Amino acid sequence: LYLGAWGSNIEDTPVSGEVELDLYGGYAAEVMPGTSIDLGLTYYWYPDGKRAAGPSDYVEAAARLSHMLGPAEAAVRIAYAPSQAALGHDDSLYLAADLSAGIPTTPLTLSASLGHTDGALAALAPSGRYWDWSLGASASFGRLTAGIKYVDTDIPASGVKALDKYFDAGVVLSLGLSF
Repeated sequence: LYLGAWGSNIEDTPVSGEVELDLYGGYAAEVMPGTSIDLGLTYYWYPDGKRAAGPSDYVEAAARLSHMLGPAEAAVRIAYAPSQAALGHDDSLYLAADLSAGIPTTPLTLSASLGHTDGALAALAPSGRYWDWSLGASASFGRLTAGIKYVDTDIPASGVKALDKYFDAGVVLSLGLSF
């Protein structure tokens, strides 16, 4: 069983404010040698949402199935956000496949991901659905993990800078501490 929280500043918008806090919990277990499941629930909380133009908080359930292939791990994920006020009373479905591999005798891990979103959380995509992908690397040093990841989508540029900035490709730097 696990519980956790994640937080970040985000671009201030009338919908969500400028802070996102994710509160999550779930159950993860190895179901057979090298194969694991993870079932979880996340509450996406936007504390500044009280001043927003409507409800902003929502809940999402997720499942992940992974299998070790030597030094590599392959996984499939599904996340579902049921119809709720913050999503315009529509639901959303996310499907993804991930692959990661540790480089033997180094602290480095390489990763790749491909995902597809359909529904309310893809509302700004012209078709109401989109693909996303990422390539990354991370290094672990004891309890500290540093990472870099390139992320992109197939959402076409609209020519409106205020909108396009949300879908531009980018590089994400991360720093994590486990305890």
